[in-house]
Amino acid sequence: MTSNERKTLMTLLYERKETAYKRLKNNPVYLEVYERQQKTGEDVEKLYHERFTKDERITVRRHYEGETEKNCLEEDEVYFQGMRDCFQFILHLGILAD
Repeated sequence: MTSNERKTLMTLLYERKETAYKRLKNNPVYLEVYERQQKTGEDVEKLYHERFTKDERITVRRHYEGETEKNCLEEDEVYFQGMRDCFQFILHLGILAD
């Protein structure tokens, strides 16, 4: 796969994820979890500043920011692989045959 092909598929991936995130905004279960996380996030921030030194806070933040970045890359790759598998399956079935 060329870099242009990968870039095109990644653009499609981004657009599909944006569509999924828009749907989540109408999902009551997601909204409930989101609100709960907002509230517990405030509690965590308070504890975080009370119990850790500045250097410790930096270390913890770097770790969790790295985890978030890693998870996003993994999610993108899983979705990307799913798209590739889907296209291969469609081609295998001959749906897009001339």
